[in-house]
Amino acid sequence: MIYDKLKNCMQYAGISPYFAKAFAFMLENDLEKLPVGKYEIDGANAYLMVQELNLKDWEEGVWEGHRNYADIQMAMNGGEILGVRSTEGIQVSQPYNPEKDVEFFDQKAEGSILPLEKGDFAVLFPQDLHRPGIRKPGGAIPTRRIVVKVRV
Repeated sequence: MIYDKLKNCMQYAGISPYFAKAFAFMLENDLEKLPVGKYEIDGANAYLMVQELNLKDWEEGVWEGHRNYADIQMAMNGGEILGVRSTEGIQVSQPYNPEKDVEFFDQKAEGSILPLEKGDFAVLFPQDLHRPGIRKPGGAIPTRRIVVKVRV
């Protein structure tokens, strides 16, 4: 897992050519002005999604993981928290769906919390489970966020 500010993202561009393209796209475009939708960066190897959603309380969130893609998650408004934990020692609650590259895990499992303020991003690899879209206590519910899928 990587947790940093967007201004530092090119430090991680050497992970793969797909990460280099994804981070370059994120820096070269005004992400706040992109309409909700999906943006191709390098075909199925890297693409960006702009989402607007209602954040949930921790208890409503679910642990998810991916096998073929890493996620770059970034809150545009701030006020979101992201649960993170290892895949080790956690039970699968919904089996892997290869079409969506996702599986879900025991909702009651514990993990750590990362605050995603404006300009923060987290890279979550296949060994990193995440609990996205969680509202900070007392924080606003609607939010705008970026999720970039990068083939690993």
